[in-house]
Amino acid sequence: MSAARFQIISILALGAGALFGTATTCRAQAKLNSSQIRAADLNKEIRDFLAREVSAHVADIKTLDPAPDRVVGALISGLARQMLQAVQIARAKN
Repeated sequence: MSAARFQIISILALGAGALFGTATTCRAQAKLNSSQIRAADLNKEIRDFLAREVSAHVADIKTLDPAPDRVVGALISGLARQMLQAVQIARAKN
């Protein structure tokens, strides 16, 4: 067997081994252990949390004119203030 042919066969064998090893690893990772969470469960948990928190914050805003300085005890500044001002402007136009 020539050296070139041996090198080609070696490279193909290593490539096949790497592909097989990767496929085996992927199958093993598909199984969840006790410390992992399914994506659907995490998605539901995050959505429930956001719905609860956003509702609490919106419910704490009693008036937009004047805009509150605090919501749920947190100081409003920057983007939050700009959003409240945009709501005031939109309501004034209607």
